[in-house]
Amino acid sequence: KESLADALRPFHCVPVWLGPSLHAEAYYGFCRKQLWPVLHNCVSAYTRAADTFSTAGWRAYTAVNKHFSDVVTEVYEPGDLVWV
Repeated sequence: KESLADALRPFHCVPVWLGPSLHAEAYYGFCRKQLWPVLHNCVSAYTRAADTFSTAGWRAYTAVNKHFSDVVTEVYEPGDLVWV
């Protein structure tokens, strides 16, 4: 991790590290099952939201976003560009 962070530093990029289980639950449990279909207009009229929504996935997704915002808050300086 340290060598990757060092390699990103000249580009003014800061990595955000996630544990494997949090990443998996957020990405596969919410992003791929909820966000991707909605944002790519692939929601079936025959699929009920209750059949696909995962409370655990939502909690993981919000935890990841909180983690990102914590890292940004820690390193942000006025005039910085934050690209998400």
